[in-house]
Amino acid sequence: MATTILLKGIDYMANYRTLYFKTHPAINGKYRCCRCGKMFPKAQIDVDHIIPKRLGGTDDVSNLQAMCQHCNRSKGDDLGVVDLGKGAIQSIASGNVDNLLKGVAKQKVKDLFGIKYKR
Repeated sequence: MATTILLKGIDYMANYRTLYFKTHPAINGKYRCCRCGKMFPKAQIDVDHIIPKRLGGTDDVSNLQAMCQHCNRSKGDDLGVVDLGKGAIQSIASGNVDNLLKGVAKQKVKDLFGIKYKR
């Protein structure tokens, strides 16, 4: 899902990965993995949804985090309480509670009718 963002007076469409990197500049050309704490170049970083989209998470920058490929692959569907709490707190702080609740409600209806999640 594309998100319209406004940076330096330029309005354009961006996917969530582009949005994350535009709003989180690199430190000496590298990004810190939120799980292991190590620094990696952009090519080795995955932009991860704190609350997965299939559980009602959004592409909003407050629901995104940098994670190295190893940590992201090993995380799988493991939704740690810390990650879920962090995502919910960030959504509340950024005023995106409505989007979070709508996403959760939408997923519950899909679950009720047996509709599978698709990216």
